[in-house]
Amino acid sequence: MAKTPNTDSVAENGQLAHATRNGKPVKELLQVRAKQLKESEGIQLPDDDLFRTRYPALWELMMPQRVRAASKLWDRRPPTLTVVMDNGGWRATVRDNDMQMSCTVFSLTFEALLPALELGVCDPRAWLTFKARGRGLKEARE
Repeated sequence: MAKTPNTDSVAENGQLAHATRNGKPVKELLQVRAKQLKESEGIQLPDDDLFRTRYPALWELMMPQRVRAASKLWDRRPPTLTVVMDNGGWRATVRDNDMQMSCTVFSLTFEALLPALELGVCDPRAWLTFKARGRGLKEARE
């Protein structure tokens, strides 16, 4: 039995055929994304109340923030969150280039990965510091 390819098909008139991903038509997803790009005035946070309530420390860490250091205000960009399969399990890493630190956790199941990361980011011993090649924190514009 042949598998159907995971690509969008094009109808004869050049319009997107009715293909769905995650229950939404691709065309609708493209329209939503175009609207986000046109209305964007900076970093857009996802509207994910479930994630915010389940993982409050991780949510706060992932948000861009304005921090005070050396009697100045600095803008901190959101860190990256990377998930990979590794050695029979899952590894998640939060890397904050502006603050020059990262936190990595390992879990045997994907379901336990985010709860482990929530605990990991709250433990100062789980964080590693590194020397970044980038510019670090950017001075805030008032």
